[in-house]
Amino acid sequence: MKILENISEYYDELFPVSLAQREFYENLATLFKNPVKYLRLCCGTGEFEQKLSQEGADVTGIETITDLLESANRRRRTQLMALRFFNMKNDELSRFLGKGFYNIISILDGRILFVGNESEIKKLIFDCKTLLSDFGRLVISVPDFEFFDKNPNFVFSRESIRVKFFERIKKNSDGSFFLEQKIETGNGDVRVVTDCPVCALSRECFFECAKDAGFSSVEFKNGFDDKSQNTLLAVLS
Repeated sequence: MKILENISEYYDELFPVSLAQREFYENLATLFKNPVKYLRLCCGTGEFEQKLSQEGADVTGIETITDLLESANRRRRTQLMALRFFNMKNDELSRFLGKGFYNIISILDGRILFVGNESEIKKLIFDCKTLLSDFGRLVISVPDFEFFDKNPNFVFSRESIRVKFFERIKKNSDGSFFLEQKIETGNGDVRVVTDCPVCALSRECFFECAKDAGFSSVEFKNGFDDKSQNTLLAVLS
């Protein structure tokens, strides 16, 4: 995830917490008793987790990129906040976190694509299931590979006053996918990462992973607002 290390300074600008995201989780939280217990894998700088904690939730964030984790920990204003961030690898989750404890677990912004191959992703989803409470939800957002397969020249962009960030998913001749990312800063600096392999999580793959992990259903949306043509949001329950 070298590219994310390069944009740590701009992370909050490029990955803001949208109103649609907040409303989605507000609705999801009504299914559980307060305080709702959240776990976010690959939490970035923890901006959203801080907001949830300020609203009375019990929140845990996991991040392995040092710069992002340091930014997240700076958000803990007092030791009394029900907010904590850890540097923890995916294969350590079931060893160190409480089984059956969390109501809502999230893996957002396509970060699950960098976990590894399909088997490793299935193992992660299985481990998340063991950490969820009864009727808990696992929320995963990824690029919609069906869209990118049909629109190979589409480039997804994010930008702020200081930086522009571009992503493009390409398909190899063997049917595999890889990610190309580019950063352009205001001073003219350009950084590119190409040929980064990613695991294409299709709807069919989500159904298979959910079944193997013991989930009973999968609901799909086109992003948090259900209007995004290139983002797939999967809710496993």
